[in-house]
Amino acid sequence: MFEEIPFMIQHGERRDTDHLPLVLIHDGGGTCFSYYLLGLLDRPVFGINNPRLRSMRPWRGGLPEMAAVYCELLLDIEAPNGFILGGWSFGGLVALEMAAMLARHRHVKVAGIVMIDTPYPLSSGDFKLSPFIVSLKENCRPEVRMAVQKSFFHTRKMAENWSPPLFLDSAGDIHTSKEPNQNATAVQDRLRSPASSAILKSGMPVALRDGNLLPPSVLIRATSKVPMKSVEERAVVDGYRDEQDLGWQRYLQGFPLSVVDIPGCHFSIFNGENLLGTTEAIRAACSAIENAQRLKHEKVYS
Repeated sequence: MFEEIPFMIQHGERRDTDHLPLVLIHDGGGTCFSYYLLGLLDRPVFGINNPRLRSMRPWRGGLPEMAAVYCELLLDIEAPNGFILGGWSFGGLVALEMAAMLARHRHVKVAGIVMIDTPYPLSSGDFKLSPFIVSLKENCRPEVRMAVQKSFFHTRKMAENWSPPLFLDSAGDIHTSKEPNQNATAVQDRLRSPASSAILKSGMPVALRDGNLLPPSVLIRATSKVPMKSVEERAVVDGYRDEQDLGWQRYLQGFPLSVVDIPGCHFSIFNGENLLGTTEAIRAACSAIENAQRLKHEKVYS
C-alpha cells in the first residue's frame, strides 16, 4: 500500500511498447487499490498513492499543491512520446490539474486525460446531498482504515475549495486557478474575460502557450446512482448524475472530448460484475487518445 511512488500496476507486454503509459492517480481514499483489480489495459500502467496517507500531513496548498508534487514524481517515468493521465473520482480532478501544470513543461507531455466517473466539483451549497460513509472490508487493518477515512474527509474538502484550472487567461497566458469554488458557476464567471469569451464562442479549442492545446479528455460515466436509504436522498457523487457529462459543461466548451457510459454506480464500477465494462472503457479511452495524437501528428507533418 505504501510502495515507492510512482509504482508499476501493469507492466504491459512487449507488443504494448508502442502504447502510451497510463498514470492513474489515487481516489479520495488515497490509495490505488481499485486499479489493481482491472483487467489488462495493453500498456504500462503506473499508480500514484497519496504519499502523505500514513502521516496525514495536510496539503495546505490544497489540490494544486498535491498536483505539483505529483508532477515532480512523473519525471521518473520514461515516456518519450508522452503519457496519459487518469484517475477515479477525486483522482480525475488531480489529473486535470496536473495536465494544466505540465502544459508548461518542455520535457513532459500529457497526451490525454481519462476521468473515471469524476463529477464536476460541487460547492457545499449546490445541493442538499448526503455524505457517503466509507465502506472497507472487515479484514482491513485498523491503521489503514483510519488513514483512508481521514483521506476521504480531507480530499472532499479539497475538491470543494478547488476550481478547475484555466488554460487561458485574458492576457493569453496559462495559469492554474487557486480561487475557491464558491458556486457551480465560478469557472464560468472567470471565463467571461474578452479573450476567453471570443475563443469559447467561436467553438475553437482553447489554446495554450507555444501552440499547445488542452489534451483530449475522455469521461467514463457510471450510469446508476448510489443506492440510498430513501428516494429523497442523493449521494454527493451523484449531484450531476442525471447529466451526460456529470456537470462538466460548466467548465470549457468541448470538454470532455467524449463520454463513455459503463454499468454500475460510483462505488460499484470496480466490483466483479462491472469490472469488465470498466476495464474495456478505460482501454477504449486510452486508444481514442492515442488515435487523436496520431491524427494530430499526421496533420502537422502532412
